[in-house]
Amino acid sequence: MGRSQRFAGAVSFVGALMLAAMASYSSDRDAHLGPDAPTAEATIVDIVHPLGERSEDVVVEFTTSGGRRVRAQTEEFMFSPYPVVGSTAVVRYDPRDPEEYVRDVRWGGDGFLTVMLASFSVVFTLGGVQGFRRRLPAWVVNWRG
Repeated sequence: MGRSQRFAGAVSFVGALMLAAMASYSSDRDAHLGPDAPTAEATIVDIVHPLGERSEDVVVEFTTSGGRRVRAQTEEFMFSPYPVVGSTAVVRYDPRDPEEYVRDVRWGGDGFLTVMLASFSVVFTLGGVQGFRRRLPAWVVNWRG
């Protein structure tokens, strides 16, 4: 029983680290693309599928307020209505790194997602501690889906 408790604890810690990394990524994007970030009118130049047919990113081109022409790919784009190559949309960008930090202004922020990911990370961390202390309930250790 002790070994499976510790294994469950280790798996829980790995899950906690993954969730914390996702929360950090989401928080970082919100920090760079907050309401005070500049906006620009962008032209949609392509719709790509980086992870296969079920994922879609939009490639946009726009000019920053400093006059720099940028081509960027983003997954943070509203698909209602579905974007059409050649149409325009207003995007929010980080002037220090507009190729990396760009999103459709209609997207808003990811504050709720960040809080949820961080909360689950805490829960998984507590589960990891309990696993290493061999105090997880039997239904957690013996769960087979």
